[in-house]
Amino acid sequence: MLRRQAYVENLRVLADAGVVTSPLNVRDPITSLTFAFTATNGGTWNLNNTLAQCIQAIELLDGSDVLVSLTGPQAIALAAYRRDYMNWLNVTEFPNDPAILVVEYQFGRWNGDPVYALDPSRFSNLQLRITWNLATILPVGVLGYVTGSMRYTCVANIMEGAPAPQGMLSARQHYQLATLVGATAFIDLPTDRRLKAIYIRSTAAAFGGIPGISRVKLTCDQDKFVPLDMLTQDLIAMMTTLHKPLHYNHSFMINNGMTIYPLLKWWEDLQLQGYQGDDTYTYTNNAAGFGVVTVLLAGVADANMRSYIGSVGGWCPYHVVAIDQGEWDDPNSWLDPSTFRSIQLQLTQNLAASNASVVLESELVY
Repeated sequence: MLRRQAYVENLRVLADAGVVTSPLNVRDPITSLTFAFTATNGGTWNLNNTLAQCIQAIELLDGSDVLVSLTGPQAIALAAYRRDYMNWLNVTEFPNDPAILVVEYQFGRWNGDPVYALDPSRFSNLQLRITWNLATILPVGVLGYVTGSMRYTCVANIMEGAPAPQGMLSARQHYQLATLVGATAFIDLPTDRRLKAIYIRSTAAAFGGIPGISRVKLTCDQDKFVPLDMLTQDLIAMMTTLHKPLHYNHSFMINNGMTIYPLLKWWEDLQLQGYQGDDTYTYTNNAAGFGVVTVLLAGVADANMRSYIGSVGGWCPYHVVAIDQGEWDDPNSWLDPSTFRSIQLQLTQNLAASNASVVLESELVY
């Protein structure tokens, strides 16, 4: 077997918003796809507006069948939890700086997995579809992204001459909701594939973890078997024993009294380094992925916007929690639904208007 990389798209110029579909013309098994997106910040700054939030969908399609479907934040979180580290990203608020998002989707348990990979010969019309909008958070312009600056690259990591894989890992957004106080969402899960992991995302600016979701229950055959029934804070605490803390660098524009928002939303550790020689800062850490920064220049509160490089560690990237259904590398430990008539995920809610979603990562057998 030989390994090679081939461009699917190479620095394709994109409009500020739209949908692009690309044929996947490869014959040999593909172990992963690496996506890279870039856009340039406006000339003033670009605050709390990451490029991942502008990627509305990364999809792998076979005709009308959806094999993979993730938003930018979901893709970043899934890749981080799979590897227990975050790959290089240029998350920046600096003026005129290029924001760079690089994320890999693995079709196997690791790159080069001989058992699980995307086998193009099993499909009739493989296509990649990207949906984006640079104005998702802020308008395009001097306080957002520069119009016409979006670029898109995709590289297929190919196993030339590899034996035919038996299946692939498929991750798709299965459910989406706006939370309501006191409500419970009853979400029926498919029973035709072994389930490797569940990823829950729920967002609210002034909360950590997965705000809006107070309890998570997974039940089979109406409580005959209950793999999980846990308060959210305990679920996250358990997750931290299974996944290492993540780390990335974040370039912030800050003045005194500003609230900043790192990407890691649970017990983040933030260290800032400024460009002024006599400045000092204090970060009011809420352990929830946001905090107020006090900036003093020569002992005086500094109202001017300053450039800081942040080193951030923690869990829950983009408010995503991973619920593993077995050992990551042992398919026999994954939740096998074939012995049950029904599987249901129940999400108890305690906050209004939090945007929540559920991604299922499962085994697709050819």
